Amino acid sequence: MTSDNQNNDSNKPEENPFIPEQVQQMLAVVSKIMSSGKNVTIDSETVIQIAKSVVQNSNSPVAPLIDTDKNKYLNYYRATSLWIDSISDIIPKNSLESNIFSRIQFINLATPTAVSLVYPIANKFSDELIRITKDRFGEDHMPDFGITSGNFSSIISGNNSDPAKIVRSIGIVAFTMQIGQVIGNLALNANTSTDLSLCLLKDNQLGFLPNNIKNYARSIDMPEENVAQYFVLKENAKVRLFNSSKWLKTYLQSVIANYAKSITINTDLVEEQIDKMQSQKISPFMNPTLANSVFDLTKNDKQTEELDKIELVLALIESWANIVTEQAGIAHIPDIMKLLEMSKREFTEGKTLQPLTSTIGIKVSPGIYNKAYKLIKLILSQKGSLGRDAIWSHPDMLPTREALENPLDYINGKLKKTKKQGSPDWDNEFSDLLNN
Repeated sequence: MTSDNQNNDSNKPEENPFIPEQVQQMLAVVSKIMSSGKNVTIDSETVIQIAKSVVQNSNSPVAPLIDTDKNKYLNYYRATSLWIDSISDIIPKNSLESNIFSRIQFINLATPTAVSLVYPIANKFSDELIRITKDRFGEDHMPDFGITSGNFSSIISGNNSDPAKIVRSIGIVAFTMQIGQVIGNLALNANTSTDLSLCLLKDNQLGFLPNNIKNYARSIDMPEENVAQYFVLKENAKVRLFNSSKWLKTYLQSVIANYAKSITINTDLVEEQIDKMQSQKISPFMNPTLANSVFDLTKNDKQTEELDKIELVLALIESWANIVTEQAGIAHIPDIMKLLEMSKREFTEGKTLQPLTSTIGIKVSPGIYNKAYKLIKLILSQKGSLGRDAIWSHPDMLPTREALENPLDYINGKLKKTKKQGSPDWDNEFSDLLNN
């Protein structure tokens, strides 16, 4: 009896992993992408809709934001600005804006930047998917994976039935679904706009999510006021950094774009998914958890080089911000050292950077973070706050991995030779790199 049941089970078709709501969501995404003409790309509005559905379907406690919240965080911002002014000359406080956001507001504001960071990788993924499919079936015999006769048949017509466009849309839908899920989860868990040590908001905005901060304070059993002041102080420091070093945001985008160019795809895994696509009405590539599963885990030298750059600059940003936060807040925020230690652990153990790990494959190891922290601490002790902040004066001044291993050589060499730089248009220079 058991044997018969096992045989029957083995002959069953693979179950569709999607619930009806997800199927409808994917139908809407594919419909929008397939009607977009020749330029099949990630649509920010669609990502926002998916992210909002993640938040709305969660059970995370939330309370409406009121004027009292706004005034409270404005006062925290004003106080922490004075604290930072006392230990750093980096960008004056009066050029920044402090804002509190609901989770939905955060999604609306953070999504465009998040999409711009992920798109080069989504584009590479789709290009590789087309290449592998053509290699396997030939350009004139590319399959449509049952899309024109399955759930999507009503939205595929005319030029939209072009197999290459269908295959490309499969890759873009995978990342659209994935980034929507990631931003939704980020909105549920982020305390500030720079938790990832990236600047997700436009220009000079600081952003706080009071509901998440309240939940975080409750989870670690600390007074909400202390926790809120800590996050406001750290956000203030990071946003000042990004606005003082205008080149930094574009530098990160250019490094991520260069990383995307060097990505390789695991052909065997792609062909395995292709086989599944031909037997299912819903493409496995539209499962947001599978979008990155086909990237080749064996990284080439160029990938490793670019990933090392990303990891290093994120470690430098986070460690610099933690040092500034400690200096500025040690006399004002009870338990600040405990909060800094928890933040460091969450950052280096993967919890904070999970959105980057799942979409781009970026992590910051404890070893790199600790070396970056020790380097900046050493610079502070030998060169003071001006030396600490001078590493951000110019892209060429960024410490390298060699500097982490030989900090005194960096301090007595490159850092010692620092002169006041002019103001080259780094945004345009890095944009040129992105377009090459």
